[in-house]
Amino acid sequence: INAEYMGSIVLDLKKPEAISVIKKLVATVDVVLENYRPGVMKRLGIDYTVLAALNPKLVYCAISGYGQAGPGAGCPAYAPVIHASTGYDMAHAAQQDGRERPDNCAIFVADYASGAYAMGEKKKKKKKKTLR
Repeated sequence: INAEYMGSIVLDLKKPEAISVIKKLVATVDVVLENYRPGVMKRLGIDYTVLAALNPKLVYCAISGYGQAGPGAGCPAYAPVIHASTGYDMAHAAQQDGRERPDNCAIFVADYASGAYAMGEKKKKKKKKTLR
């Protein structure tokens, strides 16, 4: 959990005590942004339905690598996998003279882009409660 200007905490969401902390915090926040595979938050007992009951004004944003529904929805994803599956790495390599393979990139564009798009959607659709 990261709250700008307020510090951060680390919780093991597989422990009931952590879920209790999440529920207490949700009552005081405006936005929850999560990036698990679809169904994980429900399995943990902290999906939109549960959290919105604690805070009806909550904006809940779910980011997943391959969408919330469809054939790839359950596939785990992290930036290097998304880079490879979209062709980003090879496109990047094509811009590096003499390179046949992409170089190691310390900046994971997929992570930054997904977060930026999610926040853009949040601002664009303020009245909509869930963003998927």
